[in-house]
Amino acid sequence: VQDMIMATDTAGRKKALAKLLPFQQGDFREMYEAMDGLPVVIRLIDPPLHEFLREFADVDVDIAVARATGQNGADLADKERIYRRLEQLHEDNPMLGLRGCRLLLVYPEILEMQIRAILGAAIDSAEKGIKAKPEIMMPLVATMGELDRLQMQVMEVAETIFKERGKRVEFKFGTMIEIPRACIIADQIATKTEFFSFGTNDLTQTVLGISRDDAQKSFLTRYVEEKIIPADPFQVLDRDGVGAMMRMAVERGRKTKPGLKIGICGEHAGEPSSVALCHELGLTYVSHAWWGRNADVLARAKALRREGYTVDAPDLFGGRVAKTIDEAKALTAGEQENEAKLTKTVDEAVGALGQKVDRIGIVAWSFGVWYAWKMGIAHPDKVRALTLFYGIGPNEPEAPTTPVLAHYAEQDEFEDIGFARQLEKEMRAAGNDVRVELYPGTKHWFDEPSRPEFDKNASALAWQRTGAFLREHLGS
Repeated sequence: VQDMIMATDTAGRKKALAKLLPFQQGDFREMYEAMDGLPVVIRLIDPPLHEFLREFADVDVDIAVARATGQNGADLADKERIYRRLEQLHEDNPMLGLRGCRLLLVYPEILEMQIRAILGAAIDSAEKGIKAKPEIMMPLVATMGELDRLQMQVMEVAETIFKERGKRVEFKFGTMIEIPRACIIADQIATKTEFFSFGTNDLTQTVLGISRDDAQKSFLTRYVEEKIIPADPFQVLDRDGVGAMMRMAVERGRKTKPGLKIGICGEHAGEPSSVALCHELGLTYVSHAWWGRNADVLARAKALRREGYTVDAPDLFGGRVAKTIDEAKALTAGEQENEAKLTKTVDEAVGALGQKVDRIGIVAWSFGVWYAWKMGIAHPDKVRALTLFYGIGPNEPEAPTTPVLAHYAEQDEFEDIGFARQLEKEMRAAGNDVRVELYPGTKHWFDEPSRPEFDKNASALAWQRTGAFLREHLGS
């Protein structure tokens, strides 16, 4: 990467990128293998180039010392070359400068390499019987001119690869929504894209007009302490400002394309009130934080064994368990980056269980719902029943055909029963067996005995229904 950045012409960049291509392609092959049959969203390069050159931050000091001590030769000349390049790349506000899609448009050879890696790996995977489903996402788009040019370049590179390899693979084209202007023209953006993903860190910066790194060091903490603002907007979504822009983007994007898949990525996706806002806005997917394989989960597994079922409770966090919400946030802080690894863990558990039994049922709580949903999509021949507590899967065309029983708390601050009812209606209309049960007076975690929200009667009723549901679809 550094060789590519230090290059001063297109030929030099292409030479460096050719060295990088096999490494990127290998990484994507591993992702596709782990996510076999499931979507893999890939954001193209986003950070400013200077972030890849941090090790050279003191090169001017090295040059000064070398000159002061009379050093000369190739080493000094190389450092001077690096310094000149750093001066060329210097920006006063790099987070609003040459990064994201702007970088891809100024240096289209970077986009070409990444598309070659993504689609080349997808074809490699297909030749091995692995179903790769790449979803290519453009970062920091603000204008239709940018999006039109990016889409044209992506499609041109894709067609070249397909002709070279003699094979085609399907992929989706989408964008991050990180700039207020993108929210305003979301109806236009939706004409060219198949999905949106809110990058709420950058959207917060651009809506509020503050630099995250500088503000958190200088005034944000004091603002929160003195109650000038209710919370750090980089930890809790600003409903009235950022939330309003998100609402505009969702409404305008889906007015153009009603089935548009829309999600969120970033730290806000693990904060409860921000998650609740995402559900209110009708986002398709959110990453939840939760407890790990704790005593409550193991107790349920033992109870199912006593009923005569063969049971596996995969451990996603290597034995680590959270007892508080803050601990759960820390436990799952890297969940988005490790999603492929966690999916692989669950997938392997399903595969191993499938060697022992013909029909599999999955019971999942909150964080685990998304992974259960994926397994229903990936293994419809094996997974015959999904029982989901406090959540339901994303509303997209690839919803599972597996029968679903979803248990919802009436007073759940994180999950939207309206969203669940709508998805229930849509999936039933498609011929799927989906049942959403509401438990009056209950809160999130009502089925977990270790939590103060545990409701003994509601939990007992939920398991009575779960038992009947599993017997119906798995046999007694």
